Amino acid sequence: MRLPHLRPTLRFSSSSITTTTPHRYFSPTSTPLKSKMPPPPPPSPPLSYTTSPAVNPYLVRYHPLSPTSTLHASSTHRLAVGAAVLNTSSAPPRLLVLQRSAFEKALPHRWETPGGAAEAADGNLVASAARELWEETGLRAKRVRGLVGSYQWSGFGPSVDAPPVAPGEQAVALPGGGVGIASVVGEEEGGAGGGGGVQTDGAGTRSPESAKGRDAWRKFTYLVEVEAAGDGEIEVKIDPEEHENYVWATEEEVEAGRAGHVALEWTSEHQKMHLLKAFEMTRNK
Repeated sequence: MRLPHLRPTLRFSSSSITTTTPHRYFSPTSTPLKSKMPPPPPPSPPLSYTTSPAVNPYLVRYHPLSPTSTLHASSTHRLAVGAAVLNTSSAPPRLLVLQRSAFEKALPHRWETPGGAAEAADGNLVASAARELWEETGLRAKRVRGLVGSYQWSGFGPSVDAPPVAPGEQAVALPGGGVGIASVVGEEEGGAGGGGGVQTDGAGTRSPESAKGRDAWRKFTYLVEVEAAGDGEIEVKIDPEEHENYVWATEEEVEAGRAGHVALEWTSEHQKMHLLKAFEMTRNK
């Protein structure tokens, strides 16, 4: 399912574009034909990464879908993830940003971090971010350093600040494999955090707030270090059906909205804010 402000899972094929970090930015020379890409193979070996202790409060484990549960019906926002990929192999530090393809119905040509929809099979948000990073760029997470931030939006509306884990909320598996945020009272009360924003009664009655959940999203962005080749190169693979360009951008370039001759128009103001926050986290490590 395509998201209003960010990309869902990428699909790789032998036609995927591959370049490495000696190229600061990349753009195909021609627009590819629209085609259905086969599912990407699973990473081999499986993804293996460490997490900083600062990440622990923001792992956000998913509660499984239960046929008798009303939690999925009370979901107010679906969950999405982003990975702010840090490259410190040369000064100054840079972050990886991707440009959405012309084929995207929502926000074509805008810039974003690698990311997409959380999937219940991932088990938690950090695992979702690592999977999306692999599927979108072919990069393997090595260390997740911290939560950069979270924001949410509804439909094509503006992005707004959002708490990463509000009291009383649970991340619950949804029919179809996605993950949503739900807050309940009664028999299903409890979970990650305590009170705040009751969305159902004991019988599972949906509120107007919960009814908008199908087209409302909350995005969590994590600061991630990735594996590199022996010579320090970071090989980036993008699918031209989904992304048409990428840039390793400095903090000054993110702030200015331009990297060399490439204009950086973001998917949302919060996307830019979180990239700048990621640079701040890098300085304060």
